[in-house]
Amino acid sequence: MVALFARSGRPPPTPLVGRLKRAQANFLETFPFAASALLAVEVTGANNTTTELGAIVWLSARLAFWLAYAIGIPVLRSVLFATSIIGIGLVLWPLLA
Repeated sequence: MVALFARSGRPPPTPLVGRLKRAQANFLETFPFAASALLAVEVTGANNTTTELGAIVWLSARLAFWLAYAIGIPVLRSVLFATSIIGIGLVLWPLLA
């Protein structure tokens, strides 16, 4: 029974597992900001086609970012992260203008 729970018996995680954990941590660091932006736009009634486009850009870029992180493509990851920030900017544009 002890062998079933011994930590020393676990194999080390694969590089993919490590990348997925880092991608998850990155998402959890940025999601509250995006969710707050989307909520602020909805509550104030400032939503329009620009905010909708921004939300789609943000979500699409984050999904592609996760995939690029899992595969391990660093330059594409950076471009997709920047694209997700642009998406948040589009969401916030009506509030800032």
